[in-house]
Order: sequence, then C-alpha cells, then structure tokens
Amino acid sequence: MTIYTLVMQVLPASLTLSEAADRKLVAGTLPIIAAPLDEGSDMSPLDARFARSAHLNQVCVGILAKKSLDSLTDSRDRLTVKATDYVAELHRSQLLLLNDQHYGAAAAMMRLVMEGALSALYILHLKDEAHAIQLEDGRTFLPSAGKMFARCSRLPIIGANIETIGRSQGPFHKFTHGDMPQINRRHSPSDWTGTFDEREIATFSIIADFVLLGAMDTYSHAIADLVLQKAIRGVRDENGAEAKAFGMPIPEDDTLSPPPIRAGSGGPTRAPRPTVLKPASEQVEPES
Repeated sequence: MTIYTLVMQVLPASLTLSEAADRKLVAGTLPIIAAPLDEGSDMSPLDARFARSAHLNQVCVGILAKKSLDSLTDSRDRLTVKATDYVAELHRSQLLLLNDQHYGAAAAMMRLVMEGALSALYILHLKDEAHAIQLEDGRTFLPSAGKMFARCSRLPIIGANIETIGRSQGPFHKFTHGDMPQINRRHSPSDWTGTFDEREIATFSIIADFVLLGAMDTYSHAIADLVLQKAIRGVRDENGAEAKAFGMPIPEDDTLSPPPIRAGSGGPTRAPRPTVLKPASEQVEPES
C-alpha cells in the first residue's frame, strides 16, 4: 500500500493534492531534495522537501482523526494515541518554524518531537495499566527522556534500532544533547540563518518525518492495525534513500516491530513480559 492509497482512504478529496502530485510528492526514488515537485515547477528543492513533509503530516493527522479514544478500553492504548497526536502537532510546528527560517528553534523542537515519540513507545510497551491510569489522571509523570531511552533500547527488535539511531554520531545524535550546537552558531547576534546550509535544514525535516513515522508505527500497535503498520513501514522504506543520502542510520529490511507484551486486564492478553525488559535494578522508578 502506498502513501497515496492511505491518503485516499483517510482524507476528504478537498484536502488532497492531485494524484500525479501526490505520487511525485512521496516517491522514494526522488533524490533527497534534488528535484521540485513537478517538472517545470519553480519550487525550490528545499520548499519541495517541506511540501513532502507537510503532506506526510496531513496524511498522519487524517489517520489519527479516524480513531475515537472512546473505542479504546486500555489506558496505555489511549495514551499512546494521544502521544502520537502530540508528535504530529510538534512535527507540524517544527515545519512552520523551518518555513519561517527559525532554524535554531526548529532544532530545539526536534528534541520535543523525539521525546513525544519515545513517550508513546514507553507507555505502550513498558507501563502496566494501573500506572497508565495514574498517568492519564495526572497523578504521576513519566521519567526523564534519558531513562525512557534506556528502557526502550532494551525492547526486542525496536531496542536495537533505537540504540543504532540514538548512539549514532550523525544527525540524530546532536539533537539530543542540549542547545550548545545552536548557541555556538550565534557568530553574529540577530543572524539566525547565516550559519545553516540547505543540507542541514533539509535534514531537520527528514529526521522529523522519520520520527513521526516511528510514532505512527507505535500507534498502529495501540489500535491493533497490522495493515496500517505495514503501510507505515512501506512509506519509511520509500523515503529511505532520502535519509541515506544524509548519513542517517535508518535500519533496512528489519523485522516489523512487535506488539506490546501484556498481562492483566484492559488490553489484549499476551504472554507475560520478559524480565529482560524490566531488570531488577529498575523495579522502582521515580514518578517524576
């Protein structure tokens, strides 16, 4: 299933582009930002990249709008849907900052996009329902992003990918270690754009797209939709060439991410969670 098929399934016709434009917009065979949307278009390569990102966001928001929270009985599933919706909003906000040439702020927003996606993964796979109910009621909070990263990096299959991406010295790495890269760019006060080249700016957008797709993959488990999961993976693979051109460590041909392992009430009954996901040293976590 292509992203165009998903568009046709979830969005009103008034919100979609033409079929030809849709197909060009998301074609994984296009060079990274090497071509405008249509032959003969005067759209710049960077604007074409932003247009692809905006279209992906539009598709994901349309998919999210189709699922009612009332249809989900498990707090973990509801929170995962909410967290994914939050990621979609942050993704769109970052794109607005990029379009407005607030590149340093867009880099800071990247951390929020990543943390939102990590929260969805952590809640769905590593919290029991009792704790999720407390989170949903505002009676407790998630641990720090670093602790969530450490726990999620030990998840089967998913964890290996998180380790690869998180420990890379490439584009993902720099967005998770504070604002010093952006502070050190300020060679001249009020010059907010001069130290960014087009390749870096495009990379911000590409990274955000892949994190949004990761959150959507987690969402597909919350609503138990394998067809959607495969479609999201297909979009990620189609855009893989774009990421590779920027040295981004996107896994290839990896196994589809597994569903959460749950025991107890309020969700699908599955085998007990392996102890490797919750080592003894981490049995008690701080509530904030």
